Amino acid sequence: MPDSNSQTKEEANTSTRRFPTTAQQILFWAIVVIATISDLWSKSLVFEWLSQKTHQQYVIIPNILSFILRENGGAAFSMMSGKRVFLVAISSIALVVIVVAFYRGAVKGILMRITLAMFTAGTIGNLWDRVFNDGFVRDFIDIYIAPLNYHWPTFNIADSLMCISLGIFFMHSLFSKDKE
Repeated sequence: MPDSNSQTKEEANTSTRRFPTTAQQILFWAIVVIATISDLWSKSLVFEWLSQKTHQQYVIIPNILSFILRENGGAAFSMMSGKRVFLVAISSIALVVIVVAFYRGAVKGILMRITLAMFTAGTIGNLWDRVFNDGFVRDFIDIYIAPLNYHWPTFNIADSLMCISLGIFFMHSLFSKDKE
């Protein structure tokens, strides 16, 4: 018959295993910091550079890829434009949920932890803009699909991080054999 001390030790070991290791935390936060700095730095650099150009645009690959100055007062594809307080609140809540999920061990595997770190960085980058740029997110990457005569909505590195991470999460949920 197990005594109460052995059950307590077993419960402690279970909870300890769920908490991310030091190495996992270092990797997660390193990705968050580097990706967030990359996003904010690229926005500042490109906006400063393009604001000095006559048309505030620089063509990288003609008829495919350009850098342009755009500010988005909404979320993806300008949805909820002008709802700054709501978008700041949702982003802030999302950050809390992400960090709690990470530290409770809800995300398993290195790929999913990296993916969560990418999403976190994207959220922080755009939240920073909403808070410190009068409610607007700075976008600058313009993709033109010439056969359709269509410009994809302008985006930034934070948007890319979030879209890529959501794509990885989706693919993982569909194809992973590990359905924890």
